[in-house]
Amino acid sequence: MEREPSRRRFIRGCCLAGAGALAAGGSVGGATASPRQAEPPTRWNRTYDRGTAAEANGLAPVSDGGFVVVGTTESTDGDTASEIWLYKVNGAGRLEW
Repeated sequence: MEREPSRRRFIRGCCLAGAGALAAGGSVGGATASPRQAEPPTRWNRTYDRGTAAEANGLAPVSDGGFVVVGTTESTDGDTASEIWLYKVNGAGRLEW
């Protein structure tokens, strides 16, 4: 997917980003991220298991062709209601960190 630097921006939910759309959502047990081409088919669709109710709140494309995904999940230690998480995935959707 081609992206012009001037068109990169932080994305919340689902919207167009350069030549494609990025979608993020949540589910019980994981968060899903799915970048889409301007025309189908979907490049990839992955669920990143958080073990509890998790929601991806935003995505941002990065210069190496991957994406940074940010979201929240239920707290596992009880000190807060929710916790923030941050993932970096490559252009194929594989988790890097």
